[in-house]
Amino acid sequence: MRNVELEYTALRHKVDDTFVIPLFDETKVCQIGPVTQTLSAKLIASMNINVQTSAQLTIIGELGDLHSFRQSHMTLRNKGSVSVLVDFQAYAELRFGSLNNELAGM
Repeated sequence: MRNVELEYTALRHKVDDTFVIPLFDETKVCQIGPVTQTLSAKLIASMNINVQTSAQLTIIGELGDLHSFRQSHMTLRNKGSVSVLVDFQAYAELRFGSLNNELAGM
């Protein structure tokens, strides 16, 4: 019978991408009497994915004897990184006028 020993790279795949996801973006303006308040908040997530994967099939055996292929196997390899940056920005503004009243001698 003929012996078989074969290595075959079945898969190679790489992902290198960045995703920016706005999670929250809100602005509010409130008027309470003579006082005006402006509040805003923003939350943004930035995700960087850099992952590589591969699969290798190894076939070892003797043609005509299926039991001899027991040493055959598949090897999977993965490596890479995933990083996430969360950015929070907040802004507040409070405005009020002096109306007709004098402030600090002015």
